[in-house]
Amino acid sequence: MALDDDMDTTEDEGATGSTGLVGRYFAAMRKGPTGERELMELFTDDAVYIEPFTGIAEPAVGRDAIRARLRTGWETPLPDLELDVFSVDVDGPTARAEWECRSTGLPGPVRGEDRYEIADGRIRRLEVRILARSHTLPDGLELVRTTATFDETSVPAGLLAAHRVADGVWGRLVVLDGALRFVFEDDPDGATTVSSGHHQVIPPGRPHHLELDGPVRFHVEFHR
Repeated sequence: MALDDDMDTTEDEGATGSTGLVGRYFAAMRKGPTGERELMELFTDDAVYIEPFTGIAEPAVGRDAIRARLRTGWETPLPDLELDVFSVDVDGPTARAEWECRSTGLPGPVRGEDRYEIADGRIRRLEVRILARSHTLPDGLELVRTTATFDETSVPAGLLAAHRVADGVWGRLVVLDGALRFVFEDDPDGATTVSSGHHQVIPPGRPHHLELDGPVRFHVEFHR
């Protein structure tokens, strides 16, 4: 996960050091578990790390907590992971990097951003956000089950609370009439409105819930 040589950068005075810091962060992340020591040296002792990948909503505070959070993610690595960094914009003590990752374990490209607060040449706060997700299921899956068609009066209560699709199974929520809101628990600000004729792909193990505020008909497919 290295910075691209031809990526766009926007720099203010002193930004070169911050851009280099972001570059070292991605270079260490690319190494996975073997880059742990390099990665930890980039954070301040009291750094805060917020990420959408493990499904843990609480921020990791301090190096030990950040190390534990990263190790949790490394326990289930995405196969054949590739990541392109499109830009790094620096503004005083803050920086923003925009990236896109691809993996055979994902239904398609995922675009995201990292927002950094930097102090004394180290990362004091890092928040990772998902900006856009693919709406395509991975190749090679087969439909194994489809739920009944639900509406606003028959929707199971469990779908309105945080829940997840089983490991190894992908979901596809299909809206037949009306509209609803689909929310990943680790990205509540990125809620998606799914309307009639459209669908939402649901990856394995990622907590989510539905929000209904009007007439709707939908079902959920499960693919393995």
